[in-house]
This record gives sequence, structure tokens and C-alpha cells, in this order.
Amino acid sequence: LGVVAGLLLATRWPAAARRPGPVGDLDRLLKADPHTCLVDAEGRRLNGPRGAPDADWLAAWGEDADRLRQALLQAVLGGQSHLRAFRPAPDGGSTHWDIHLLRIEGGPGREARLLVRMRDLQAEVDARADAAQARSQRDVLVDAIADAYIELDAEGRVSRANPAAERLFERPAAGMLGRSLWEAIPGMESTALAAFLRSLDGRGGSDRTEVFHPPARRWLAVTAHAVPQGSLLFLADISARVEALEELRHKTARLELVQAVGRFGGWDYLPDEGALQLDDNALWLVGADAGLPRSSHRQALMGALQPEARLRLIDALLASLNAR
Repeated sequence: LGVVAGLLLATRWPAAARRPGPVGDLDRLLKADPHTCLVDAEGRRLNGPRGAPDADWLAAWGEDADRLRQALLQAVLGGQSHLRAFRPAPDGGSTHWDIHLLRIEGGPGREARLLVRMRDLQAEVDARADAAQARSQRDVLVDAIADAYIELDAEGRVSRANPAAERLFERPAAGMLGRSLWEAIPGMESTALAAFLRSLDGRGGSDRTEVFHPPARRWLAVTAHAVPQGSLLFLADISARVEALEELRHKTARLELVQAVGRFGGWDYLPDEGALQLDDNALWLVGADAGLPRSSHRQALMGALQPEARLRLIDALLASLNAR
């Protein structure tokens, strides 16, 4: 029996279902794996104590018992069968199983028996459910943010675009998916974003830049994160802020110009010393340093004036001496 079962397992059992080590000893296989058993074509368990609670193997499967009965019949007729089934557990334990059924030929006058091998899938099912819930929560958050969000795969193709991205670039997500970023958003390849993303791919991590998108005449702030699957991009329209900063810069420049043009300087004439003393504004206007010695102020002022203006200055000095 062991030799026959070993040959059948080696030649007909799927490789993923075979256990490592010798498979010829059926008794050892049944003892080593609590999820392996022998049943007849009616689903009655053949190994283990008779009258045990699980002697009727099919009875424990609830609504999936009919599917398993059909699988047993298929294995009897075709040699093997494979399915996944749900088994309710009163204690709340594992309920999802992967099941392989293999027919073992009986001797003369004996019915065919079925070797049942089961694998507990509950941990995998729970992990997939948790991952699906996490993706669902992430999708809700991504769809709710005000910034445009675009995912790129390892080939640089758009794999996701949120509603904010659709509004920002006035393109439906379906029209962007599967395309390169430059195809999905025409005109973007002419910006500094291409070099920025290449640099980020080379060094990894996260970075931020600002680019001008000519077709839309918009300034965009781009925050990019390099991930193993590609890149995550967050894009925000900062045109209003850039325009406000540019206007502020122009206003500041105009103000500085007005201040420079309207900057008045003063001077005092010291008749006892026969010297002119210029204040800091006057020194600035004539291009002299604020620390220029007072004895050089007259020369600095005269050097900055046209000849006729120098004559008027001398007249003004004489008038001040005469209290005029």
C-alpha cells in the first residue's frame, strides 16, 4: 500500500501539494499531518477512531458540503480534484481551506479511497482583507486631499490619479492611466520636472521643486517620493502665490527706487572753519562714504556738481553768511 501510494503521489499529485521528504509511506503521512486524512467516496473518514466526531468528514463543511461532494465524485472519476472551501468553526478558528483530493486505488473488491490534504488559508485571507481595508482607507484619503496625486510605476507610467489631478490638468484619470507622465500631461516634459525626477530616481528619498507648466501657464509645486514600485507625486497650483510674490518684488523695487530718487541730503556751512559738513544722505547722493572726513566734504560735493551748479552753491554760501 505504501509503495502504491508513493508512486501515485509522485506521479499524479501536484508538486505544490507534495510534502518534502519521502511520500511513499502513507501511514507516516497521515500521522505527520493533522490536516491529511483518508475518506471514501461518500465522504466518511477511514482513518482515525471510528465514531469520532469528524467521522463524517463532509458534515463539518456546512454549506460547502455539496461542493465537496461533487469534488469527491470528480476525484473518483478523474483521479484528483482541487478546490477552496469555507468551514464554519464554533470556536471562531480558521475557516478557509485549500483542499486537494487524490484517488488511491483499492485492491480487488475494495472501493477507491481518497486522500484528502488540506491547507489552512485563514492567515492569508485575513492578510488580504487587512491589505484591502488599508488600500480602501488610503484610497479615501488620496481622493479627499486637495493636492493632485499621481502614482508612477517603475516604467514611469501613470498608475493612479486622484480627482484633484483630474481637475488640475483637466483630463480624466482614465485618459492618463497607462501612459507616461509626459503623454498624460502634455507640455510637462518641457519643464524642469524631467531632470528632477531622473535625479530623484538616482538618489532615492523625497524632494520638492517648483516648475512652470507652459500650456496651462501655471506654477506647480511638486513633492516627489521615490518608492520601490516607482514614484509618488503631489502637485499643487501655486500660481497665485508666485504672482503675489512677484508683485511684492516689483513693489519693493519700485519703493526702493522712489526712496532713492526722493532721498534728500542736508549740509551745514561752518563759517569759522570755512568748511562744509554733509550728512549721511548727502554723502550717499554724491557717492561718498559715510565715514568721509569732514575736511573732504566740500571737495566731494563740488565734484558731484556741474560747473554752473557749483557757482549757485557758492552764491548760496555767501547768502548764508549775510543771513539771507
